Amino acid sequence: MPAVSGTSIKGLFAMLGFIASMKDSPKSNHVVRPIGAITPSAPTPRRRSLSRDIDGVMLIMALMMACLIFALSAYFFYGFTQTDQGIWTLTSAFGLCFGVGSLAYVSLFMTAAIARRSAKGRASRKAFALVLLLFLPWICVSLVFIGFSALPKIYGICTLLISTSLCFWAFKRLRQLPRP
Repeated sequence: MPAVSGTSIKGLFAMLGFIASMKDSPKSNHVVRPIGAITPSAPTPRRRSLSRDIDGVMLIMALMMACLIFALSAYFFYGFTQTDQGIWTLTSAFGLCFGVGSLAYVSLFMTAAIARRSAKGRASRKAFALVLLLFLPWICVSLVFIGFSALPKIYGICTLLISTSLCFWAFKRLRQLPRP
């Protein structure tokens, strides 16, 4: 290889001549690559945002709780069918079980639909305000369950945890959306 001195033009031409002679020589087994070769890189995976992941968690939680409450309503209605055989008492029991249960499972199914829309980035501020309006009363009801009800305390604690987490999620997502 010829000696190249610093930044001299003569040395630069000598280096280019040497590289050209290597490229054209059939006996040469050197591979010449450009200095700034662009190599294709693997595409970087898109990171999911934390708010989208939490939307998925809230979707799953709301769906699970809605299905559980609907199943419990059906179970309690089945209990009424074992003891009551009259059409009017069964109609009353149906209204009691599924009517009272619908206060919970309809709002949870609506919240699951809102969480699904939010995970896709299409939820509006009104939707999150609706979630707050649906579950703020449940926080009060769960506090009454814990403090004054003859029911076991675990019912009130579970209701408080679920309704509070859904309210915090809706409030956080409501604050993240741009104001109109």
